[in-house]
Amino acid sequence: MHLHRLTVLLLLASFLPTACGDDSSPTGTRVSNDQLCRFHYGITTPAEVTQVLGSPSTSGTSGSDLTFTMYQYQDGNGLSETITFVFQTGTLYAVTRTSVGGAAVAEVPACLGTPNAGADR
Repeated sequence: MHLHRLTVLLLLASFLPTACGDDSSPTGTRVSNDQLCRFHYGITTPAEVTQVLGSPSTSGTSGSDLTFTMYQYQDGNGLSETITFVFQTGTLYAVTRTSVGGAAVAEVPACLGTPNAGADR
């Protein structure tokens, strides 16, 4: 009987942070593999990424022909994920996905094509 009560209390305690309104609600843009598969190396532009995903968390330039956009997501339970899109001369050059705190690291799907495609154009 006491074990059952302890189990119920532990389950209730796991929901308290959410019920009490702390900062455990998700923030940012979670990018799915289905969304990533809409983009292709050497073809996709920054405007197309923004059209699909909305405004990035961060964007900027590096050098004269490299630009980047970053989409960050936190689920409030320890998972933090950042997707970085790098564009060279206006088209998608590279994509990286960095996850911290998740059960598994998700790789960038192969559907985007060959990384750095069109770099020699």
